[in-house]
Amino acid sequence: RLLLLSSLKGRKQFNAGIAVEKPDLLGLLSAFPSCRPPIAHLLQTLPALAPRFYSVCNAPQLRDEIRFAFNITRWSSPRGVARLGVFTPWILAELTARGIVQPLSQGATPCSASDDDAGSSSPSDDLGSTSVASSSSSASEVGSFSSSSVTSSSLVEPPASTCLSLSSAGASSTPLELVVFSRKRSLFVYPPLAGNLQSPIIMIGAGTGIAPFLGFLEHRRALCGSANTPTVPATPTTTRATGLGEAWLFFGCRHRTRDFLFEEDLQRHLEEGSLTRLVTAFSREQPDKVYVQHKLLEHSRDVFRILFEEDGFLYICGDARGMAKGVQQALL
Repeated sequence: RLLLLSSLKGRKQFNAGIAVEKPDLLGLLSAFPSCRPPIAHLLQTLPALAPRFYSVCNAPQLRDEIRFAFNITRWSSPRGVARLGVFTPWILAELTARGIVQPLSQGATPCSASDDDAGSSSPSDDLGSTSVASSSSSASEVGSFSSSSVTSSSLVEPPASTCLSLSSAGASSTPLELVVFSRKRSLFVYPPLAGNLQSPIIMIGAGTGIAPFLGFLEHRRALCGSANTPTVPATPTTTRATGLGEAWLFFGCRHRTRDFLFEEDLQRHLEEGSLTRLVTAFSREQPDKVYVQHKLLEHSRDVFRILFEEDGFLYICGDARGMAKGVQQALL
């Protein structure tokens, strides 16, 4: 059978059983029990696991803890075989077993950047956190864990890698140890230009794509309370009375009551003035699906004003294959 699948004559069977189904290694070995490669050969041949990168959900320099957000990746193959992502289901199970994650709701509908921002249904192993969101074809688990046991200042700018030991207060279980490192800082930072705090910004994120913007807003909150931040009269388009530029956030998910990540945090930022405007798109709460790109079109005049008349900055965080393309089309 293996010879048939490897031949031109077996192309149809290969496409149906391998190319479409995409079995994992264990599935392949189970389907072909005569194939028994030496373990040493397997270890030498298999590629190393790639690191998973997650955006920090807060301004680390303002806290003694860090927060992450990630989707729990589950999906079913065309033949109905349950599949799991590599990292997020494992980390959720480990954190739950140690009492670090506490469920917040049951039976929530999946919310993911890939599925909810432009209609793509491919699974994503997305963003790590205080808030744990699920992206799956089954009921999702939403929970949170405290990283209060992580107090190392090296988390802000670790020299190479840092070993985190996570455990719940009073727990008797063995702490979970994770090796983490920071990726070289990119241009995706706030403020966009040094000393240019008066430039307005538009942030667009869906699902766990909201993660880095929580850090932006915490930074703005600190600047709002800084004595060095100049004050200016409030305008009709803003609730602030500081020298900070406007900050608009477009956020999308499926359901407000089930998938609205960090809702309380965002409401506080609105009340305090670090966030000027919050525009939400809940795609499953009306007959026609509404995504963040539709909301951009609804507020096209303000978007144009901020980007082209006031030289503002635009940040997008989410699924590049789906949501980002939809946003790009809306902007064009």
